[in-house]
Amino acid sequence: MSDNNDYSDERSIDDDLEFERAQELALKRLVTGLVPEEDTLNMGPVESVARIVDRIDKIAEENERLRERVGKLEAELNPNPDSKPYKELSRDEKVQKLREYLVTMASSRHSGKFAMEYNNVVALFDGQPSPGHAYDLMEIAGNADGFAFKEFDDRTNQLRVNLDDVNDETLFHAANNGVSEVEG
Repeated sequence: MSDNNDYSDERSIDDDLEFERAQELALKRLVTGLVPEEDTLNMGPVESVARIVDRIDKIAEENERLRERVGKLEAELNPNPDSKPYKELSRDEKVQKLREYLVTMASSRHSGKFAMEYNNVVALFDGQPSPGHAYDLMEIAGNADGFAFKEFDDRTNQLRVNLDDVNDETLFHAANNGVSEVEG
């Protein structure tokens, strides 16, 4: 490979050689660049290319694994900068977080629906709201288009969302861009 991504020498060689010869030279350069020299002595071009493809696949897998790991580490080092500690959130902000979470979860489902019970709300806010406050938040969150809070099917009270009926575009924006987190 040329320095500084200047491939003028390679372009000149491509222009000077017949296509088949240029292909042969390119393959040889690829093999010598990616397969250790001692290995190339004992294998033909087809095996060499197969090994290169395997190596590239392994590198791509490792790259993906490392990207995920870096993402997790970055999140640990610098959690969502927009997040606020639970105690600093207003009631309206808590309700908004609840609606954003419901829309985010419903967006990942084919039905476009999602439901939460009291214990899910408490877990979302890391155990912070008292039972009465959690139910208050659920009730307020249920008072918007596409949301409902009530007892469903003789079960516990649930806060539900149906994306077909949600009219608040900011909730969809939050779902598409990641919900702000709440610090405990």
